[in-house]
Amino acid sequence: NGQPDPVGVAPTEGPMAGARWQMHLSGPIYFGVRLAGGSIERTIIDPTKVIEERVVGTENVPMLFADAGMEVSLTGHKTWHGIVPFFNAGGGIVADVRGATDVGSYRFGIPFTMTFGAGMSYSITKSMSLRFDWTNYIYRISYPTTYYIKTTEDPPVLPQGAARSFWRRNPAFLFGITLYRPR
Repeated sequence: NGQPDPVGVAPTEGPMAGARWQMHLSGPIYFGVRLAGGSIERTIIDPTKVIEERVVGTENVPMLFADAGMEVSLTGHKTWHGIVPFFNAGGGIVADVRGATDVGSYRFGIPFTMTFGAGMSYSITKSMSLRFDWTNYIYRISYPTTYYIKTTEDPPVLPQGAARSFWRRNPAFLFGITLYRPR
């Protein structure tokens, strides 16, 4: 799950499905675009309640992951016994498609994300390969003002001096089949 969310309201781990388009630029360099989505669980809290009653429940949030980036093949534009290891990096967005705030005024929003990772592709035929990709999505989470206001005899959700936002790292393990268009 990467860096923990101090409050625990951000979307957590969950399955996602998507598609990737990639083109060869030159030598070992490739450009790719990825679009994925998933229904990911998160916890809802009400900061106006006492600590024992703050957790209201959980919900599944429709999430969208969209990014573009560069990939460097470590074997150039060739394979080594059908294997092609690579590194990649890029940028994009992570979005709560629903876009609504909850009872505590928290909203995930549409933060910019930086991505980096590594993986490998294994050629099955001249027009098909299996692809394994480990990618980190790094994005910023922000908390609403309501989390810093004391409304009961208990302390607020976050103390006054706590950061109002922080960077979170979420790893994604992706597996897929790549189809090549013959030249």
